[in-house]
Amino acid sequence: MPTQPLPLLHALLRALDIPVYPRTLSSTSPSLLLLILETLLDTRLALPDESRECKTRQDEITIVKCILGVLADDVLGIDLTIINPIRVVQGSESELAVVVMAFAVLAKRSGLILHIKDRSREEEETEELDWSAELGTMPTTSSLPEPISPDTSFSPLLPSVGKIHNDESFDVFGSLGRKSRRGLTPREGGGVKKGMESDDLVDFDPTLRTMSESRGDEGGRRHTRGDHVMQGGRPKESIQSSTSASSNIEGRKTVLQHMMDEFGLGWET
Repeated sequence: MPTQPLPLLHALLRALDIPVYPRTLSSTSPSLLLLILETLLDTRLALPDESRECKTRQDEITIVKCILGVLADDVLGIDLTIINPIRVVQGSESELAVVVMAFAVLAKRSGLILHIKDRSREEEETEELDWSAELGTMPTTSSLPEPISPDTSFSPLLPSVGKIHNDESFDVFGSLGRKSRRGLTPREGGGVKKGMESDDLVDFDPTLRTMSESRGDEGGRRHTRGDHVMQGGRPKESIQSSTSASSNIEGRKTVLQHMMDEFGLGWET
C-alpha cells in the first residue's frame, strides 16, 4: 500500500530539520515547497527576491513553475507536465501529492532516510498541549460571578420601590384598590371565591359568545336560532361548519362570526 502523501511530507520535513508541519496537504505553501527543494539540493535557486516573498498569486505560480522545471529536467529527468502550477497554488491535493512524491524520490537518491509514521509524534504532542491549555483555562463553577437578582422595582404590587416583603400576610392586591376586587370574597381556609356582586362581572363563556348575548341568555331573553339569523329585519341564512354541527354550540353565533359580519367578511349565502 503506498504511503499517504501527508505523512510522507511530515517525514521529509523531519529529516530535513524543517520545523513546519502543515495540518493538511492543501495548506502546503509554494514557499515551503521551495525551501524543501533547496534544502535537498543544498543550493539556492536563481529566483528574484520579489518572487520569493510570494506577495502575489503570480509570484507563487512562478515559484511552482521553477520547482517543477528543476525536478523534471535537472534532477529526476521525468515528465511532470501533467501537474498544473495554478492548481498547485490553489491547494489541489492530487497535484501536491505528485510533488511530495517527487521530493521523496530525490531524498532517497540523496541517501536521506525517511521514517514514515501514520501521524507525527510532534503533532500529537502539540495537540495534547493545546487541549491541556484550553481545559486549564476553562472557568469553573466556583469562579463564575454571582447571579444577578431580578429587578422588582417596576412591580405595581409592591408599595415600596425595590423592597421585597417577606410577611406572609402581605396583601398583593392591596395596591389595586377595592373597586377592582369586586366578586372576590374571603373563603375559609384561605384563598378567595368568586361571587356575583356586580352585573358587570360575567362568567367566562366557553362557547365564545358575545357579552350581550350571554346576558340575554341569563335574563331569559333567548332568541331562537335555527337555519336563519335575523339581521336588519331580514332573514339571512347562515352556513354551519362541519365542526359546529358536531359540537354542543350548534346554532350559536361565535365572536369570530360577529367580527366577520361587522367588517364585511360575512359568510357566503
